[in-house]
Amino acid sequence: MNIFDIRDLDKFISPLTPANFAGVSVSGICKTKNLKPNHLCLINGLTPLLEIKNFIETNDSKILNDIVFIVEKKFFDKKKNEFSFIPASNTALTEHFNLVMCLISKFFYDSKYDQSQYVIDGRQTGDVKICPSTRVSQGVFIGENVEIGSGCTIMAGCVIMGNVKIGDNTIIFPNCVIYPESRIGDDCKLHAGVVIGSDGFGYNYMDGEHRKVWHIGGVLIGDHVEIGSNSCIDRGTFDDTIIESHCKLDNLVHIAHNCHLKTGVIVCAQSGLAGSVTIGHFSAMSGHVAVAPGVTVGDQCEIVGHSAVFDNVESKSRMAGMPARPMKEWLRSIAAIRRLTKK
Repeated sequence: MNIFDIRDLDKFISPLTPANFAGVSVSGICKTKNLKPNHLCLINGLTPLLEIKNFIETNDSKILNDIVFIVEKKFFDKKKNEFSFIPASNTALTEHFNLVMCLISKFFYDSKYDQSQYVIDGRQTGDVKICPSTRVSQGVFIGENVEIGSGCTIMAGCVIMGNVKIGDNTIIFPNCVIYPESRIGDDCKLHAGVVIGSDGFGYNYMDGEHRKVWHIGGVLIGDHVEIGSNSCIDRGTFDDTIIESHCKLDNLVHIAHNCHLKTGVIVCAQSGLAGSVTIGHFSAMSGHVAVAPGVTVGDQCEIVGHSAVFDNVESKSRMAGMPARPMKEWLRSIAAIRRLTKK
């Protein structure tokens, strides 16, 4: 077993592209539910372990031999038996898990992004592919390695940074900003002021300061998606934030890092989803709904306006209140309070 101490971090990271650690050439960071060969994987709780087990039930378990696992030492000491299926030679322990996450994510962020993706227009260098049928207004910035399909309209003031792909017949209204590693499908509409792919809001508090967790994922948007004015969709931490086809987002909606909106989801104005939320197929949220981190809402659910969802919601549920409860239960509680106030 390798003991990965914070004092070894510089030695561990400095040659990391690629590094050779237990025979593994490391090129990035992956999530436990989406394991990738030649990547680092961070584990500090039972949920990541269960996600790894679920992953290898439907995939070749040999992939574990090509991954380096960085594990919180305190958690490992309590749950050693749970790690029997993970190769010991590929596992590094650390007593400084949160700091390691911050420093390693910063390393990969710096190696993945550079200032050229923000300031060099790819039309000047010839490193863009824009279909001749697409209309681009004056005052638009298009970064390097951008691909834009046929029949699109890009209006004035838009910024499309490097390594972005946009499908056919998509309309982007004025002053939208699309960060690197974003993918937008066909027949989409992004209304004025939309921001796609900005950093997620992730910090680890230690030693009297908030240390940033750097986000190196992207945003994946399907076909026929409409996003209202001044809405923001954050990039994923290590994987993509995903908005599947036929989703409709109202004005002033916030979708945090690693969220997954499945087909046909509707989110009304001023609603916000915290990190790693999953919303099932054809579910709908009325205005000013808040969903807590890591919550899963099933298919065909309705969340009534001004509700706050803290727990998972079963499919075909209708929820209301803060905390959100089944609609009939919430209505009974309101009626009971009214009766009490009359007395």
